[in-house]
Amino acid sequence: MYNENLKDVFLLEWEGLAFVFAPSEPIRVGTYSMQEDAERELYHVGLRDFSVRKAQLMEFLSA
Repeated sequence: MYNENLKDVFLLEWEGLAFVFAPSEPIRVGTYSMQEDAERELYHVGLRDFSVRKAQLMEFLSA
């Protein structure tokens, strides 16, 4: 079910109906991770990804 939903989401993105933020790097933490360093790195990846894609997001929202 998860993989089908993922396909649907990326299809919506391809059609221009959704904007998808997905990590630009592999995620190395699990859902219930207690690894502070890994969680912090994932947080910083998210900040960097947002910084890189902010203009694209603003364009999508203004369409």
